[in-house]
Amino acid sequence: MKNLNGVNVIAVHAHPDDEAIWTGGMLSDLAMRGANVLVVTCTLGEQGEVIGEPYANLVADKADQLGGFRIRELQKSLKTLGVRGTFLGGAGCWRDSGMAGDPANQHPRAFMNAGDEAVEQLKSIFLTHPPHLIITYGPDGGYGHPDHIKAHEITHRAVEQRNLVTPILWAVTDRRRFDEGVAVITAPTTAGWRMPQPNEIACVTSSDIEVRLSDAALAAKVQAMKAHATQLWIADGSINDTNPVAAFAPIIDPEKAPFVFALSNLITQPLLRFEHYQIGTVVNVSTRNTIEALVAGELEAGRSSNGAGDTTDGEAGADDHRGGAVSYTHLRAHETPDTPPPTTPQSATPQQAPKQQPAVQRLYRTATRGEAVAGMAWLCLGAIISMFLEVIYLGTWMFGVAVPYTIPIAFFFNMVLTRTALLWTKNPYLALIPLWVWLGGIILIAFTFSFTGDQLIGSNIRSILLMVAGALGGSWPLFVKK
Repeated sequence: MKNLNGVNVIAVHAHPDDEAIWTGGMLSDLAMRGANVLVVTCTLGEQGEVIGEPYANLVADKADQLGGFRIRELQKSLKTLGVRGTFLGGAGCWRDSGMAGDPANQHPRAFMNAGDEAVEQLKSIFLTHPPHLIITYGPDGGYGHPDHIKAHEITHRAVEQRNLVTPILWAVTDRRRFDEGVAVITAPTTAGWRMPQPNEIACVTSSDIEVRLSDAALAAKVQAMKAHATQLWIADGSINDTNPVAAFAPIIDPEKAPFVFALSNLITQPLLRFEHYQIGTVVNVSTRNTIEALVAGELEAGRSSNGAGDTTDGEAGADDHRGGAVSYTHLRAHETPDTPPPTTPQSATPQQAPKQQPAVQRLYRTATRGEAVAGMAWLCLGAIISMFLEVIYLGTWMFGVAVPYTIPIAFFFNMVLTRTALLWTKNPYLALIPLWVWLGGIILIAFTFSFTGDQLIGSNIRSILLMVAGALGGSWPLFVKK
């Protein structure tokens, strides 16, 4: 794909963590391809709850210091995604309103009550950072949060008042993909977690753009979500200073749900490999071309966005762009801006389609606890057997020359043991169990057993090299980027 140097993308979000949950994968991918991505965060998320005990007293009805703490989390998330960030009106200008009916709705700075001032602030950002693409929420804010709805409103008002023809995408959750993800999650083993009830999580029945995240984009999104440790709990066994308690949720099919997470409500949700968007502007041919070119990476650097100039109201406009969902990995730009898009979905010819990189499949499969224990047991048995053979044949002589060929074998075999262990667990400490068994066996033989007055393994250079090679090989997979 062509790079997106010179292309400006603005994502308008209500709270810290929304940028990661709703759009983290796409923003990371656009940034990796050279786009200038700016995340506008409208509040500090002061009304959020806190996962974990260490910082539980930061919440609004106690110390009321959570907003300042979440600035740090947001900064870490944005850095992970490779994007820039700013606060609407400056940090602390607008306050988290809480859910509808919360007393925080009446706060003088509650964002849900923002009017023309917030619109002017966003217009100013559009002036200094002219967008080729804008991303925010739909009219319902995704799930009805007043701040999300307000972010949608001021975004569209700012676009209209500045007479921008920039395409707008609404981040949504696709019902089919969500249900598929839930279906491959077995019951979480962490106390308090529960599976979602049918239709409990707000979703849409259709979307216009389905973004299949690359391994790199998915990894960035996961790490960005982890940065918001007060708000998000990833069930991969990881811990942090904010929440020193590990969570686990076995997954049957990692392709449909690579990870599992929960908010402070502890409702188990799949962290999908896909992100979904609806086109939030009236779409003509030029606008569709621009959106496809942006997402597919075919927009020329510095090219101004077209679109929304043909004004159509109501259902007519909706019908213009609801012709069926398109996959991110199969989007293509038309040869010229005037080339009409197909009226029905059809496959691109080999001459038209841009070269696509084959999707890299994840090797990791989340196993049940029983499977993981059995797998580790077999790996430990293999470690013991290999250790004995490597020790026994360490002193092999060939043609009057000592040939300690088991030293490189120990390196590579232990590397394989650890890499295999990582298929059964994502916890690096648990993945090193076979290596510790191997090292324990070496030490046990060196200092316990003796034959004809001599130790089976001594303190000579070959023995030392064997231990070093085995230790390096076993730990190597933890330090090499996959």
